[in-house]
Amino acid sequence: MILLILIRTGCRYLVIFGCLLVVMILINDSPLFANSSVVTPIQQADPYEKFPLNGKASIKDGGKDGAHSAALRSRIAANVSEIYEILTDYKNFSQYMPHTKSCKVVKEKDAVKWVEYTLVFLVFIEVRYTLKILHELKPDKKNARIVWNLSEGEQFKEIRGYWMLEELPVEKNSGQPWTGVSYVSQLVPKVSIPRAIFDHLTKKSVYELFDAVRQRVEDQKSQEKTK
Repeated sequence: MILLILIRTGCRYLVIFGCLLVVMILINDSPLFANSSVVTPIQQADPYEKFPLNGKASIKDGGKDGAHSAALRSRIAANVSEIYEILTDYKNFSQYMPHTKSCKVVKEKDAVKWVEYTLVFLVFIEVRYTLKILHELKPDKKNARIVWNLSEGEQFKEIRGYWMLEELPVEKNSGQPWTGVSYVSQLVPKVSIPRAIFDHLTKKSVYELFDAVRQRVEDQKSQEKTK
């Protein structure tokens, strides 16, 4: 009897642990200003519209609706178009985006793409979901935005967010271009997540995401030098 109780208790904790790992995976994803007929706009309620360019993650609890939000704004040493290409190079996401096993465009209409993600964590946990993503790179290539919301997926009631890119002043001495990169993700999970655990997992994921983009920029620069 005691052994049976221990087994049942262990199974419950395993299920809870598995759910938390799934949450951590999806937060990595892996963008505002969308046309409401295409992608649900979040600018009206966006708490991060003017958050500082300090490279520090901001995590907020969504309150009654169960939503959680994460945001980070930082500089990256590249121009807007270079970073935009990295953030929309879906077919190669598995090469540099954290936990990404595969990523593919399953549908496309004008500036909107439906992108299916398959993410893996700790080898054995695999999650699939599809985001509906609006893309916009301004003609002058000084600003860009990528806005998404959930199209299909079983782990969350809602996922939405954006990338926003803005050109920053070029360094006078080196001529190095810089881009201000803003990331916001808002999600409503189907299971309750303890605030302390969510904060820890989300902050780690957001920093990993920015590190991956920076590393991709450096890798592409290195490849260009060897040509």
